[in-house]
Amino acid sequence: MQGVIGVRGHRLGDIAGRHVIVVDDVMTTGATLAACASSLLRAGAARVDVLAAARACGQHEQQ
Repeated sequence: MQGVIGVRGHRLGDIAGRHVIVVDDVMTTGATLAACASSLLRAGAARVDVLAAARACGQHEQQ
């Protein structure tokens, strides 16, 4: 995911020093959310929290 998600330059002022919340419907591996959080922190966010409505797990369990 490195280099795929980023913050556009004209938005840096909106993020710097702010507490940002990233919302996702379903978290699977967490890679996308981690990439979002990393990009926001590099852009100057003071804090990044993640909220997910559900987490996918046990996708390969036998029935």
